Amino acid sequence: MMLASDAKPPSVHGLDHGVLGGSHETRGIRRKRIDDESTGDDDAAKKQRVELPISTPKLALVLDLDLTLLNSIEFDRVASADKRLLRRKLTMQQEKDDCDLFCVDSLRCWTKLRPGIREFLHKARELFDLHVVTMGTQRYAAAMVELLDPTGTLFFGRIISREDASIDDHGLLIKNLDQVTAFESSVLILDDTVRVWPHNQWNLILIQRYAYFPYTCHKYMVAGDSPLYTGVDDDDALASVLSVLQRVHDDYHLVHHYASHVDVRSILASTLRS
Repeated sequence: MMLASDAKPPSVHGLDHGVLGGSHETRGIRRKRIDDESTGDDDAAKKQRVELPISTPKLALVLDLDLTLLNSIEFDRVASADKRLLRRKLTMQQEKDDCDLFCVDSLRCWTKLRPGIREFLHKARELFDLHVVTMGTQRYAAAMVELLDPTGTLFFGRIISREDASIDDHGLLIKNLDQVTAFESSVLILDDTVRVWPHNQWNLILIQRYAYFPYTCHKYMVAGDSPLYTGVDDDDALASVLSVLQRVHDDYHLVHHYASHVDVRSILASTLRS
């Protein structure tokens, strides 16, 4: 996991972008708050100083689908022996409450959810407004979101697909935040690919690609055997990302008490470099 650019990030108004990364810096902000509350002429004056609530906008988290939250593979890219193995696994998991392998007949594909995805989305929902921005079609995106959010309580229809993508100077599709209902200074992005975000790299958290199926492992030159073959699917990238997101969220809301404008991109850059 890393920041997508090495250039200087946008600054937080009134604060240097480098002061938000470590615990001692945020402790310093908390210390200032305590000192401010403890100074005054007398007890009566202290009682009159009521801390007014500050409205802090909720951050937005934009999520990619393929190779970030899940791995999908078309039926015709699965070998016959692998199809039999997948069918056995599908039958075995029917006894579990939390399924993570799906045969999506309507799209003629197999989909495997990334380990830890349920907990990740549940906790991320508490911190952020969740959006999906994918290079997949609207039909595909809607089907994948239904697997991730069967109760409809995570994304609330906030899905942006390839039909909404832009085209760069080389004729390649790229993603943008044009249809995300939030200021760029309050948006974080989780994706496995830098190239598709040429205009928003300071918002971007890169995550290692999730490859479960043999074809995907071969295509992206993932070392070792496919988790489908080994039976070991212990990817923990989402847990690491969640830790970063929690820190960025907490620092953002803390600093918002002392600055009129806070740019989450600066806080992200400092957090990832600390």
